[in-house]
Amino acid sequence: MPVQTQPEHGVKAVRDAVAALLVADLPKRIDRMTYLWQLDREAIPTPSADQITSGETPDNALDDRGTTNDGDEKYGAWVEVITPRLLPRTRTVDTTTKGGSVNRYRYSARIYVWTLAPRWSEAMDRRDRLAVAVRDSLFTYPTLAVPPAVGDTGFLVNSSSISEEFGEPHRIGRGNTRVWAPALLTYEIDHEYDTEAVTTLDDWGVFDRINLRVTPLPFTHPAENPDDQ
Repeated sequence: MPVQTQPEHGVKAVRDAVAALLVADLPKRIDRMTYLWQLDREAIPTPSADQITSGETPDNALDDRGTTNDGDEKYGAWVEVITPRLLPRTRTVDTTTKGGSVNRYRYSARIYVWTLAPRWSEAMDRRDRLAVAVRDSLFTYPTLAVPPAVGDTGFLVNSSSISEEFGEPHRIGRGNTRVWAPALLTYEIDHEYDTEAVTTLDDWGVFDRINLRVTPLPFTHPAENPDDQ
């Protein structure tokens, strides 16, 4: 009997799903924000798909992403999604038809946002606006499903847990001519999935027919009442 495949679950699945949401939603959202706020295109950098990463990257990534291959400077952004911690709030929320469990795991997750600009204040402004775009993506699509996708994804961002922190910009590069401005978004996210597909327990089996045998109970007539004679 062929093995039925199942989407990957765990911390990698969580951060990959969040990164996929941002790749799909941020370009449209930033275009809308730029139009409504009457800003120049450079006022909110739009990270490309390879600038939205799932998982930790090497220490020198900031410097590498601040220059192109030929050494010319560029001014853009970088968004990094990580899932550093499983919280002690795992719950069994359902049982499968075969007796397996559906568990809901809650993770404490982070999104790092960096923006690059030639000037200090410009880097901060870009950082603040990009952080708004990232935050609003999570608020708008807490199940991480961007239309036309619908239905249960197994993910749910707890919107009330979202928080933001903003770090001090720092200069890097030749002659300190480039400024990176960082921000940190933290949130909690639930990941629910059926553990039955990866269980190592023996299959309980499935009954497709139940045989019932009906045995009549002995019947005794009630004693006659002499007064009724």
